[in-house]
Amino acid sequence: MIELSGVKQQDSPAWLQELAVGGVLPKKLPLNDLLPGSIYYPASSVDGYPIKSFSHYSASYVYADYGVSKQFYFEQLKEHSLAGYEILLEREVTKDELVNPRWRPPMPRVTEGSLQLLDERQKEAVEAGLFGHWIIWKRKKHYGRDYGPEYISFLFIGGEGTAVYHGLYVENKIAPLFLVLIQADAGMARNWTHFGDGNGFMHRVVSGNPAGMPEYFVYGMYGDFHGPCPWSDYQKLLHKTDLSRIDKNRTGYRLPYRQVSVWSK
Repeated sequence: MIELSGVKQQDSPAWLQELAVGGVLPKKLPLNDLLPGSIYYPASSVDGYPIKSFSHYSASYVYADYGVSKQFYFEQLKEHSLAGYEILLEREVTKDELVNPRWRPPMPRVTEGSLQLLDERQKEAVEAGLFGHWIIWKRKKHYGRDYGPEYISFLFIGGEGTAVYHGLYVENKIAPLFLVLIQADAGMARNWTHFGDGNGFMHRVVSGNPAGMPEYFVYGMYGDFHGPCPWSDYQKLLHKTDLSRIDKNRTGYRLPYRQVSVWSK
C-alpha cells in the first residue's frame, strides 16, 4: 500500500457489500455505483500494481486494454490470482451494458497519434474476440482490514482506452477518483498514441468530461522521471516510487525499471 497524505481511506462501499452478501451479480452493470470513486487504468494489460497500491482508497477498478485477448486474460486470471483475495462472484459483460447503442467514440485528429496503428490494433482485437469481465473479489479470512478492503470490484474491458473512458465516464458524466497511466506510450507499449501527452488525445477526452478531471493522476514510465507532471492539470506531487530490479546476470547494479508518481491538482 502507498500512503498518500490527505487522501481519504475507505473500506468497501455499501453497494459492493450488498452485492457480495446477496450472492448474485445483477444482469445489468450498476455503473452509477461502480464508476464514482473508481480507479481507471487504460492500456493496463493485467497489471495488479494499482490494486496493490491504492486499494485503501478505492474498492472499484476499471481496466481497459484492447491488446489483451480473452484467452490471455483468463489464463492470467487463473495463473496469477489477486494475492490475499478469492473470487466471490464473476460474469462476462456485454457491450450493451456499457454504452448506449447510439453512442459513438470521439475521433482523434491526425496529429494525435498513428491512426493506421489504431485501426490495425482494433482489427486485431476484433479478431481475437472483444470481451468484458466483471469480478467481485473477497478478502481471505486470515487477512485483516489493514491488508485491503473486504470486497473489491474489478471490471476488465478489452477495448481501446480513450473510447472506454468516453463511453463510460464522459457519457455518464462521472469522473474516476484516480486515472492511472503506466507505460501507456507509443513506444514499447505499442500504443497508437501516447496517453501521457498533456496535449494528446487522451487528455482531450478526459478534460472534456462535464464531471471534471479525476482527483488524482498516477503516471509511470521506464527510467528516471524528473520535472512536473506531464498533465499540467496536476501540480502537487504526493508520492514517487522507484520500482527497480537488480541485473544479477550482468553488472549486479540496481537498474531503473519503472517509476510511478502520484499527483493531485
